Amino acid sequence: MAKTDFASGDKLTAEQMNELGTELNDKADRSDIPSVPATPTADTLSGATAVGKSVIKAADAAAARTAIGAGTSNVKVGTGAGDALAGNTSIPAATPAGTRAQLDAGTDTTVRAFSAKAISDYVAAQIAAAAG
Repeated sequence: MAKTDFASGDKLTAEQMNELGTELNDKADRSDIPSVPATPTADTLSGATAVGKSVIKAADAAAARTAIGAGTSNVKVGTGAGDALAGNTSIPAATPAGTRAQLDAGTDTTVRAFSAKAISDYVAAQIAAAAG
């Protein structure tokens, strides 16, 4: 073929392309042709930390958690001892505190939390009133 004055937009036939390819292959300096790099792996990633590589290589979520030091976090949602409560669970309000006046009146029907001192003072007053 020996055509060396190609212009942009020249169109060659398939036969001409094959002929040109043969000429170039015969003259090519193969040392200028870069080699195709190996397929990257987690271990060959540049800039990745050891932890990051371990996460990439993890076979499952548990192995990934182990790689980042998270341990196990397979929380069971339920109502048993040790179970986590669901996000829509209502937690009862704390029992309201009671007063000495409520003990003295004796008519309050609301469940209340009384301190040991308030109960002790009430009982001592009742004993004193009964003895007196």
